[in-house]
Amino acid sequence: MCARVCHPPQGTLTVGACMLRTIVLVALLAGGVAGGIAQEAQFAYVASDNSQSLLGYKINRVTGEFTPVPGSPYATGQYGNSLIVVDPLGRFVYVVGGNTDVLGYKIDAISGRLTPISPSPLPLPLTEGLALDPSGKYAYAVRATQGVYLAAVYTYRVDPATGQLILIPGTPLPTGANYSSIMVDPLGKFVYTPNLTAENISGFTINPANGTLTPIAGSPFPANVYPQSISIDSMDRFAYVGTGGSTDAFSIDGTTGALTPLSPPSYLAGIGVEATVDPRGKFLYVASTVGIYGFNIAQFNSGPGMEAGSLTALAGSPFVPASSAGDLYPVSVVVDYTGTFAYAAYYLGGIVGFKINGATGVPTAVPGPSFDSGGSPPTIAIARPHTTPIYSARQVPQPAFGPYASFTGSAINNRGWVTGQAVLVGSENLSETFLYNGTTTSGIFLPGSATNTGNSINDKGEIVGTYTPPGIGGFLDLTQAFLIRSPGVTFQLDTRAGGQSTASSINNDEHITGTISTGVCTFAFGLGCTSAAGLGNTHGFLDTGEGPKDIGTLGGNFSEGNGINEHDEVTGGSNVTANGPNHVFVYSHRSFHDLGKFDGQSSVGTAINDRGWIIGNAVAPSGTQTGFLHHDGWFERLPALDGGTGSVPSGINLQGDVVGTSTVGSGGPNHAFLYTHGKLVDLNDLVEPSLTLLTGATGINDKGQIVANGLNGGVYVLTPICDDVH
Repeated sequence: MCARVCHPPQGTLTVGACMLRTIVLVALLAGGVAGGIAQEAQFAYVASDNSQSLLGYKINRVTGEFTPVPGSPYATGQYGNSLIVVDPLGRFVYVVGGNTDVLGYKIDAISGRLTPISPSPLPLPLTEGLALDPSGKYAYAVRATQGVYLAAVYTYRVDPATGQLILIPGTPLPTGANYSSIMVDPLGKFVYTPNLTAENISGFTINPANGTLTPIAGSPFPANVYPQSISIDSMDRFAYVGTGGSTDAFSIDGTTGALTPLSPPSYLAGIGVEATVDPRGKFLYVASTVGIYGFNIAQFNSGPGMEAGSLTALAGSPFVPASSAGDLYPVSVVVDYTGTFAYAAYYLGGIVGFKINGATGVPTAVPGPSFDSGGSPPTIAIARPHTTPIYSARQVPQPAFGPYASFTGSAINNRGWVTGQAVLVGSENLSETFLYNGTTTSGIFLPGSATNTGNSINDKGEIVGTYTPPGIGGFLDLTQAFLIRSPGVTFQLDTRAGGQSTASSINNDEHITGTISTGVCTFAFGLGCTSAAGLGNTHGFLDTGEGPKDIGTLGGNFSEGNGINEHDEVTGGSNVTANGPNHVFVYSHRSFHDLGKFDGQSSVGTAINDRGWIIGNAVAPSGTQTGFLHHDGWFERLPALDGGTGSVPSGINLQGDVVGTSTVGSGGPNHAFLYTHGKLVDLNDLVEPSLTLLTGATGINDKGQIVANGLNGGVYVLTPICDDVH
């Protein structure tokens, strides 16, 4: 049995697959840099229509600049290299060129060097487009009508060892359409193909058992003139089609795959466009004859003509960097999997790099000249970094009530159950707590609540959290602590009229800690609070079944209870003097134990395990946070990932393994981490590379299962890959 994450436990080693994974993680930890693990590189591969070569580049993960990989350029022996596709697992590159050939190459995961797949070229006749599903198991090719060949969609199985594409019996699927490209959705459920001359989009569902396709009811779906490309947001909510003079916007039925035009249905974006959604699902970039158009994708319905999925131009759009002045116009644009860098391929051969502002979506050109493509017009694809998976990942399904604009996991119990918050597409001010029981997800509405979130879950499946009633003109919104014993049984913990509270953590005895106001606000006419003047100070509380009881402070005017273990030990932060910096504390048997400050900065404990080990954060006056682990009477600093500035912990298990969020050197999205045995490792290096970027881990249970949030808005449960996990 593998009782915990597959690395050396405190004692004996496990056997079988757990032993193998132990060796893998120990090797990774041994190669750490300054206490952390350096992330592997991304690679870019570029081909062009008028050259007989393929170029490979290593991407500098801080600056976004290109450096040639060993052996580049690689001779292809053919002209007409019109498309390049990278396997989602980063194993293979496929180049579509000429009229009959598809060339295949294996990628060296460390250097990026390419080796031709043997035999090559691959037998894909008259291929116009090629795409692989997110798992890397299946490939789909489209062929236009040419001579004796009728238009068709081919389905192939990808040989994971050789990269060969093996035609699946029962295919191709004749269509009679003149397809120009092909796209597999990010969740691997549907395939879409723009029909250039018929001006429509064909859609197919994927049989997950064998990869075969079935036409979607209602397909093909009407589009504007000359549809050329299609891009889909990270959670399969919206599709954007580049056409001969506009970008068409559609909503996607998550069950059937049917496309429905949004309102407005089209946006002007130049001629000859190719659209790309960034991995956040928040921004759309369109390559056109006048530059790179950038759009913000609406996440919420905000009135007529501004429903979720509609587009608003980014400030400064279209973007035309000076370095591309001699390259005419961009013909395609790709975004790396972190959403940090974009690369535009220009008609006369230049590749221009951009750094994306994660908050605004605005791209800024990487300094220096454009990168060489070897010819024109070029095509480009990016290979994900190499990983050594020791965790499998299961995406938590969203509640059926949806759709949801964001979905965030907060905590995981020892049964692998998860709670958190789901924000409705209808409004950013409407949300619900969710409970995932390992199979299905339930949304839990709290009566009288506009927003609520589950913060902690015990092994019984009981949830505590915080809700805010809907605002009424002239009255204040007060947060209130709640307890959910089952989806239909909810308790308001703080029953004082006009009181304010939050519930942060619950143990298996249903004992709870959090914060509570020492006073109440002015309550008017039974409707709401009109003034916060009476709320007083904020103190931590402990509820052992008789309601929240104020635990006081270390001597000052503030305290907060953040974590509780099975021994009813509470950790949090409290000041010693009024309005002074916080100290970490343990509250046990009605008594405070002052653990002091880490690095001399205001510090709080955020969670405590049953061994009394505490994680927390120290906050400098500048706002910079430094994470720590406190055990055996001393503080241990949590390092950052290579190039980052800090790590913030969120969860700790019985073994002392810590998970949380760390910054990275590029200034891009944060990365989820695991800290164990004095080393910090990027969780993205321990899962399949096709998985979305994990931006933060919020909890880890005693079996080593981790709940993490993805850049795409998904929530994932990571489980150690072992012979047996119970």
